[in-house]
Amino acid sequence: MTGRCRGYALLLAGLLIAGASQRAAAQDREFAFGLGYGQLFWDGSHTGPLEEQGGLVLDGRLTWAVTPNAGPGRPELRVGFGLDLAFYVSQDDDGEITIINDVAFVTGSDFTALSTIAPQIEISLRQPIFDEHWYVEPGIAGVFMVGHYTRGQDFFWFVDEDENEWRVGGGGKAFLRFAYTQDEWSIGAEGSYSYGWLDFGHDIGGDIQQGYFGLFYAHKF
Repeated sequence: MTGRCRGYALLLAGLLIAGASQRAAAQDREFAFGLGYGQLFWDGSHTGPLEEQGGLVLDGRLTWAVTPNAGPGRPELRVGFGLDLAFYVSQDDDGEITIINDVAFVTGSDFTALSTIAPQIEISLRQPIFDEHWYVEPGIAGVFMVGHYTRGQDFFWFVDEDENEWRVGGGGKAFLRFAYTQDEWSIGAEGSYSYGWLDFGHDIGGDIQQGYFGLFYAHKF
């Protein structure tokens, strides 16, 4: 084989290896979404009924393996980005309609709500257990938080707002995932605890803690 032929052969082999590496790396990317129950613990003497309130949490994330030669049945160090959306609402039932001299007087129900938008950067270690189809994945995340606080009177699904504020905060989160996985998908459960700071002033807010448990579906691509 001439030097030129050997050069072409090495170039072709390099291209094939590079293509195979890219295909393997592509399978390390994973998009997941989930939903579950969140429990809010929020400081401040004026946080009122939201001090310990349950709510709905939606989450999504994009992660990928950074461990060399990651594959089925092997531990994977993963990094990625995520977004959590949490909704906490408290509404009492003390509203009423009173009719005096054919005139109706409506008293609204007390309404208080907090919603948070929380983009985050995460790092985790995916560890196979039992066999290559099951794993646990502990990890931590840094969280940036945007909060929306509303308080007022609810009149038949219309809220007369006394407070309507937006603030930014931040914090950290520790999580643990447990899942069953196949070649291209996973389904599992996640529990997490987050701690941070979200303050709206007027002694509304301060330290904010959130517990979470939910289910997720993940797809590799």
